[in-house]
Amino acid sequence: KVLLGTTKPQATGAKVKFNVPALSTLVLKANSTIDKLDVKTSKITIAQDDMTGFYHVTAGLTSSDLLSVEFFIKSSASQTWSSGGIDSNFPYGVFLDPKDIAGQQIEVKAIATNSKGKTFALPSSKLTIPAP
Repeated sequence: KVLLGTTKPQATGAKVKFNVPALSTLVLKANSTIDKLDVKTSKITIAQDDMTGFYHVTAGLTSSDLLSVEFFIKSSASQTWSSGGIDSNFPYGVFLDPKDIAGQQIEVKAIATNSKGKTFALPSSKLTIPAP
């Protein structure tokens, strides 16, 4: 059901398709409870971005639910985890500046939270950042 906007959504089974014109807004309300809460986790991947030199950390997650993923980083110089950022859009990822952690081994973990507040932890991944 359209609460705000002029776009006409098209529903086919459990999928909804719609276009939102530039500089406009669309607010939809489900006619029934959406109970697609399954979350499948895989692994964290870390790859250097060719254009920026930053490291792109991506959480391997698949879900029909809305997710928020927080990334945590621990370096060899510290035993405490610090937040590396939060992403709520697929594909879930953050960028790490190698200057902040140069010459250290880092460990990255990610925790996803679904719309009901249930958390899903991905296995951590390690990477050694070369010194400049």
